[in-house]
Parts: sequence; structure tokens; C-alpha cells
Amino acid sequence: MHLPRPLELPPASAGASPAVRAGRFLLRTWRGRGLLASLLIVALDMAGVAMPGPLMALESIGPDAAPATPALVRALKDREGLVRQRAAIALGSIGPGARDALPALSEASRVDLVRPAAEEAIRKITTPH
Repeated sequence: MHLPRPLELPPASAGASPAVRAGRFLLRTWRGRGLLASLLIVALDMAGVAMPGPLMALESIGPDAAPATPALVRALKDREGLVRQRAAIALGSIGPGARDALPALSEASRVDLVRPAAEEAIRKITTPH
């Protein structure tokens, strides 16, 4: 019987927790990026409140984070401006795969704090590359 090799995390960097190291490892692989996006969606949904940390992680995943679009749309309605701003940036990093978020981004662009990020996200989603 062949057992899979255990997950080999990159060496610890100064102050990096095992969770951070695991996240960095997952970002390096195509499958890992999709898995990480799924885990971040679960974290956002379980918390019941959006947090900037997971939103920033979704930004770095880019188009592979498209399954997170519904959670990011919910985060656009959060009471905290920083959360709304990070959600808009994450949606922009997804690009055309976040097309379902356009109505929510349009609404979010009416608020001064979120306007630049929401307008940039709209541009990234609607402009062909």
C-alpha cells in the first residue's frame, strides 16, 4: 500500500505561523490556490462577519478565487469601510469571473471610502485583457 507523503511546508520564516506557511505553500500551486480560496470562503461564512485578513488573502489568489464572489459581495455590505474596500479590491483581482458582483460594486462605488476600489474593480471585471 502506497501512502501519500505528508505535506511539506516551506521552512519557517521569522514570525510565520504554520497556518501562514501552509497558506503560502497553497498559493504556489494551481490546485492549492482553489483549495485556499474555498477555505477562506468557509472562514468568512463561519465568522459571520468579514475580516480584512481573509479578504486580503483572496486578493492574492486572483481569478482562482472566483468561487468566493458571493461571499465578497456580502462583504461589500459590511458596516466597516475597510472590509468593503478590501472586498472590492479582491473582486477586482478576480477579474471577469466576478461579473455577478457588478451590481453590488456599482452600489458600493457611491460611498467615498470605497469608490476608488469599486470603480477599479468594475474596470478590471469589464475590460477585456
